[in-house]
Amino acid sequence: MKKGILLGTTGLSGFRSGSFTAPMGQPPIGRFPGVRNRHAEDARMVRRRGAGISVTQYLRIPRLTDEQLADLTAIRHEKVTYHFSSRWRDSNLAGFFKFGTLAVYGRDEGIKLSRLSDNTEGSMQTRVNPGGGYIMRGDVLGVSVVNSGSSGVDLVSATIHANDYCRCLSKGPFCPRTGVEINEHEDVEAHKVDYYITYDFERLVEALMEELGKIEEAKSKILVWSDVTYGDKDSLAFACSDYYFGLEEISKYENWVKIAFQKIEMFSHEREFRILLVDRDRPGALNVGAGPLIIEESPLIASAIVDHGYFDS
Repeated sequence: MKKGILLGTTGLSGFRSGSFTAPMGQPPIGRFPGVRNRHAEDARMVRRRGAGISVTQYLRIPRLTDEQLADLTAIRHEKVTYHFSSRWRDSNLAGFFKFGTLAVYGRDEGIKLSRLSDNTEGSMQTRVNPGGGYIMRGDVLGVSVVNSGSSGVDLVSATIHANDYCRCLSKGPFCPRTGVEINEHEDVEAHKVDYYITYDFERLVEALMEELGKIEEAKSKILVWSDVTYGDKDSLAFACSDYYFGLEEISKYENWVKIAFQKIEMFSHEREFRILLVDRDRPGALNVGAGPLIIEESPLIASAIVDHGYFDS
């Protein structure tokens, strides 16, 4: 029995380093359970010069379990805060509330990187680099690979997308420093902020559930929420040695959580807390062309406001 070693796994839950064996007389086969092959309708292949194959995938996640829902609603801040331009003061104080989408937040980076257009929103990247090794046969991130190896370049790079309705807030009561730092990191003048609203979180959730129940598009969806974590969600390179490549099953659920609730480090000053409106049966599968979901002025949402005011920006 010959053993192959998986080296240097980093950053993605579901991937582990370790060893495995190939049966005597059988060609070693790298398996990637749970990922579709190159003919899948949710994968589009583009060949890059010198960089193997690039794949775009759209996550298809099973129905959220009760345990997963409990994890996604476990955090209960007493208060959450929304920073915005005072141009919208009157409507927001009257209970206006808008859910944008992850796809729109990440769609247009433009010349300047705005806090409202992070081009990593709604996606993550996984790269596979054999590191001088050789894959005889296997399904690698949705691509069928036969007799392939590379040196110094990625064999396959997959950009994974998910989309849901999302509202971005800051955790806790108003903090003057957070508002100042938001503006210090903002290059687009029209996106700068000078007003805040702080909500009682429990009352806000109750109000949202009541109001969303009146909107046809939202009736079948549920609210989930979490603090945002910060880090490089795209530095996911893996290597193998000898002729073998072995990975344990990728958790699509954990990838979705990472896409929805992790941002790159440059946004950590926002201390962000997110509320997502999702389809429990198809989380992450909102049409990428979907527009915002808007609750017009609502006395219920307005009643959840416990503090508001201008701040020096």
